[in-house]
Amino acid sequence: MTVRWRMVAAVLLAVAAVVSTVRGLQVGLAMGTDLQWSPARVFLSGRDPYALWLGGDPSDEIILKQVPNYLHVLYVAMAPLAAMDFVSARAVWAFGNLVLGVGLVLVLARRFGLDGARTALLLGLFMAGTPFRIGLELGQTALVAMAFLILPFLGPPFPGRRGAFALQGMGYAKYSFAPPFLLYGLLRHGPVALAGLIVPAAGFAVFCWWTGTSPFVAALEPLTVAGRNLGVTTADFMAVAQRLFGRHTVVSGTLALALCAVLVHAAARHPDEELHLPLVALISLACFKHHVYDYAILLPVLAYALRPGEVAGRLPILLVTAWFWLGRQAVEMSTAPWGYAGAARRWMVIPGFVVLVALIVHLLRTDAAGRRVRWPGFQGRQKAVAGSSAARSSAAEP
Repeated sequence: MTVRWRMVAAVLLAVAAVVSTVRGLQVGLAMGTDLQWSPARVFLSGRDPYALWLGGDPSDEIILKQVPNYLHVLYVAMAPLAAMDFVSARAVWAFGNLVLGVGLVLVLARRFGLDGARTALLLGLFMAGTPFRIGLELGQTALVAMAFLILPFLGPPFPGRRGAFALQGMGYAKYSFAPPFLLYGLLRHGPVALAGLIVPAAGFAVFCWWTGTSPFVAALEPLTVAGRNLGVTTADFMAVAQRLFGRHTVVSGTLALALCAVLVHAAARHPDEELHLPLVALISLACFKHHVYDYAILLPVLAYALRPGEVAGRLPILLVTAWFWLGRQAVEMSTAPWGYAGAARRWMVIPGFVVLVALIVHLLRTDAAGRRVRWPGFQGRQKAVAGSSAARSSAAEP
């Protein structure tokens, strides 16, 4: 590509990023549909927002679509925001997420060694993407969760290992992200990863004490709310199971955990440690319920693909990111005038899941140079099997 065309592409990307971000801020400042302000306000008043919603919310205190389907620690942490009026709260949240989004791009660019031009490209693609815009519009928590979840992968000068895992626990508030990150930490770093449970446990204790809710009741409430509220999501195993077999949340959730465990075990043993964070992010999206705004967590995957030099899987990563950040929304919008957006959304679930799993498997099978991965211990087992076969052959000879 010539310099002139690169400049044209850069200008177009910058315009798209600015337009998308401004649109997200405009809607977010006016609406904040999903911002967890009203459940946090109910908590601040000393009552249980889960119980209120499950009881039908007769006084309509939980406004818009602010259904309380996060872990208890989020409402404890959001108490200062809940003390504000809604207009102020959504402004703080919208601009805070804008700053956080830019900060995440810069941190991940540094983590993966991107130069200035590649960092600018990453920033432009991220801000032009659907997940970032919709996250701003709705007042979602995906960026906040991601900021905490990636901490153990960053290294110095960020918090030490114990501190990083302890802070990571705040990201578990969005518990659809939590299982692969917690399991990876345990497999890679051992019991120190359990520090990630301290913050959610403390939030749970404060919630029960402040609202007077029984711990046994409170422990099940977020999952009960989520089971009643979440419809078919974007491209995950649970969405596929729901699409094919109906609402079997417990069964599909259990099977998703099993799939997650298998994939994370393979990811934690991959010889290219640079690929571990992208793999864990992809596994989360492939296994558990996520709407389109959660696909902001493809940011570390894209940052990995934009690294200088040879990167295995660069083209598949770029194509998958383009689909979930731009293409999928374009299909929905193009089918909406004929009333087929809902049908298109449902029929894109299974192909999307297949694409995610195919990308994960491809990355697991190749190293940074594109060679087939030699898994730790595989050659030893292969030699043992060969030796055993030779011994049996010798014993069988007269």
